[in-house]
Amino acid sequence: MTVIYVPATIAHAEAMIGRLRSGDAAEVEAFGLSQRDALLESVNVSLFALAALEDGVPIALFGVAADDMMGSTGRPWMLTTAEVERHKKQFLRDSRHWIENVQVMYPSLENWVDARYERAIRWLRWLGFTIHPAASYGLLGADFHHFTMER
Repeated sequence: MTVIYVPATIAHAEAMIGRLRSGDAAEVEAFGLSQRDALLESVNVSLFALAALEDGVPIALFGVAADDMMGSTGRPWMLTTAEVERHKKQFLRDSRHWIENVQVMYPSLENWVDARYERAIRWLRWLGFTIHPAASYGLLGADFHHFTMER
């Protein structure tokens, strides 16, 4: 089984509702959003978003949104299902390549990650992001780490 990447659509987002990996689902909930709202909003606000498909079924969505149309700061995001575990090596390799490409458009990257989501924090560090101390963030004021990267 291989994973292919295609431009993300609302249909891909809808197909992942209720299927998020437990860490992703907890992060979305801690931010104060439903899975539906998080998935649809992420695709809708992104200037660039991809769906990772396994046999035509979306197993991850990821993209980058911008603070403003003329800015140099992008907000990378990713939402995954448990099926990504079958493709760990490919996702690691591909995510590093994707971040390099995104930084051509957005030399500065930043976003927030649930302070409890250790797997995501390890991945972000591996990609080269700086993980800042946890702070209250989101609609519910849960602890999140701000993460940043400068080219």
